Amino acid sequence: MEQVREMLPMAAPSAGTAHTTHDQNAEQQLRTALVSHPWQAVPLAMSRLAQHPGTVELRLLLVSALARLGLRTLANEQLAQVQVAVGTTSLDSDPRITSARDVLNALPDDCITLDQRASTCRANLDALAGRSGLPPDLETHFASWQSTLAASRAFRTASGSIVVLTSDGATWSHWLDDAALARGFTGAGLASEPLWLDGIHAPTLIRCVAAVTPTTPTGARTRITLLAASATEFLDGLSLADLREALADDRVSCMVGRDVPARLAAIWAQSQDEVPGLVLGIPLPPRPQDRWPRGSIAAELERATTSRQQLAIALQRTLAQRYAGRDGAWWASRYRAARAGEAPPLRVLIPTTRYSTFIKHAADDLAHALRAAGCEALVHIEATDTTQHSSLALPRAIADYEPDALVMINVTRARAGCAIPESLPVVTWCQDTMPHLFDEKSGRSIGALDLFCGHLLPQLFDQFGYPRSRALESPVVASARKFHTTPVAARDSCHIAYVSHQSEPPRAMRDRLITEARATGDTLLPEIITNVYEEAVRLAESPAKGPRVDYELQYLTERVVRAAMGASYEPSVYPRVVTSTQFAIVRPLAERVIRHQMLDWTREIAHRRGWSLHIYGKGWQHHPTLAQHARGELTHDESLRASYQSARVHLHASINGFLHQRVMECALSGGLPLVRVNRDVLAAISLQVSKRVSLRQDPEAQAVSDRSCWMYVERDEEAMR
Repeated sequence: MEQVREMLPMAAPSAGTAHTTHDQNAEQQLRTALVSHPWQAVPLAMSRLAQHPGTVELRLLLVSALARLGLRTLANEQLAQVQVAVGTTSLDSDPRITSARDVLNALPDDCITLDQRASTCRANLDALAGRSGLPPDLETHFASWQSTLAASRAFRTASGSIVVLTSDGATWSHWLDDAALARGFTGAGLASEPLWLDGIHAPTLIRCVAAVTPTTPTGARTRITLLAASATEFLDGLSLADLREALADDRVSCMVGRDVPARLAAIWAQSQDEVPGLVLGIPLPPRPQDRWPRGSIAAELERATTSRQQLAIALQRTLAQRYAGRDGAWWASRYRAARAGEAPPLRVLIPTTRYSTFIKHAADDLAHALRAAGCEALVHIEATDTTQHSSLALPRAIADYEPDALVMINVTRARAGCAIPESLPVVTWCQDTMPHLFDEKSGRSIGALDLFCGHLLPQLFDQFGYPRSRALESPVVASARKFHTTPVAARDSCHIAYVSHQSEPPRAMRDRLITEARATGDTLLPEIITNVYEEAVRLAESPAKGPRVDYELQYLTERVVRAAMGASYEPSVYPRVVTSTQFAIVRPLAERVIRHQMLDWTREIAHRRGWSLHIYGKGWQHHPTLAQHARGELTHDESLRASYQSARVHLHASINGFLHQRVMECALSGGLPLVRVNRDVLAAISLQVSKRVSLRQDPEAQAVSDRSCWMYVERDEEAMR
């Protein structure tokens, strides 16, 4: 549309025009704005021309601005006014009019008919059928609203935004470039908390908000609520554009009525365990005199957030007083009495999150195991997939349940904030080397009553302050209650199966990590990730007799981190940076590479041999080469057990070895796990074999078995059988 400005020359002021200095300055500013900011200037220009209809030069600029916005009908009407003002009877007598007419004739039709608005509104209402929050007697409201449509005219702009003008041309009921708002809304920084849209008159923005807040890989869904002050405002908004795709999603709801701020305040007061969310105030609402005061919703949200924070602080003080005096001796007595049946069973609270791929299942399995051992156990988890726990949720759960211990998977006291009383024992069960564990605050937060168990890395103790005296190494576990060899009823047989939610291709993962690092302002990580990726691909292609992957990844991380730090290298910080980078970036990226490479090999073999390959998990249907093998998700219950039992083999690959819950679950279910190994895995097997051989040959050799393992494994025929 930039050509419009060139094809509509700016007319010089008429010699006889007489204005005051103030009027001249105001009109000159308006002319400049029509050229540079048509969205802001068009309503002002139309209002001014309603008072001074003979200002030809300003009206020509208005025609140009309307044309650039794609508003062909209104531009033609203004051009007709120009023709009347200059007194021409022939369209060809004034080149300015001729040039403008040519431009306008090339524009598409911009009119939205009354029938189109009514049918669009009806279709959107149908998409909301059965949804709560809609006004009562909606059909009556619809009939009344439809009867008033003739009092306005709607147009579609070149950007896709819809504008509505009263039939007399005096007032804009909808004048908002919501397409520009949508372009500026990226969703960056959102954490799946609820969104409250104050207004329904921006359909392009509504579609954008729905699009940039999809279900996350962990299953979190952003609840979106559209707020309107009246049924008329609500129906007006639904008539502007087709929103059926967004509205059909059950995470989208509506609230209509002048009392919406009060209703929201009540909702937030009743759901204090949940994060209230964010308010998106949409500017220039229609009929603002009929709405609540601007900012009312945001003010209620601020009060709700402050109330949660204050209640959380008060509750933490209460819990500290309740648990005061419960030292190690008190807890030892309590535990002994419970085990002896002389006191009520131990109560174990297990805070977790539903927004995870596995730990929510591990928490549930742990609760079953604790109950079987005679304890009471409660899993504290979000109620739905559109809610987020507030800072009040955990202290309130502790206050209500009064547990004898907390068990948190991959979460330390430091991560949980101030919600946990110091004298309440906490068990942190480390299942994965999560990035937040590589933090000295996490290590130092483990107290004398706590226990850090599970998958323990030496670096956590050497570099991040985790106390060795409060550590207990334990293997990966799986639930024999859930996974067993009892024949399954429903079978989905195939030759080869694979279960994982890590469907994002390695290169896409690399690009995402770089983008995320840049968004935080980190200048080192993008360079590190770029350098690591190619090396990870090279290592993945190494055969089992190739390099030791653990050593190679350690060396690789040290090298790229040292190079990236450059002049900012600090010896005291460097080891912790290396460790954090290795387990947060390098190892996950390398693991993704070897898993997807294994699947590519498998796909080729299966195709060549005519074998069936089924891949289960989130997102595989979008994979560039493996989509045809995607079979959707499996719930962590009989469906997963049936898959383990029904497939000829179940694949697994990991740079961390074969001790993984998938392998154990498959074996418990009577399936056959097939694991891709590397030299590190073979080294662990070699060590165990060498110990047995050395002990069998000479019991005294046990002390030196570790040093002689490679000799025994490589030379002893019995060990190699």
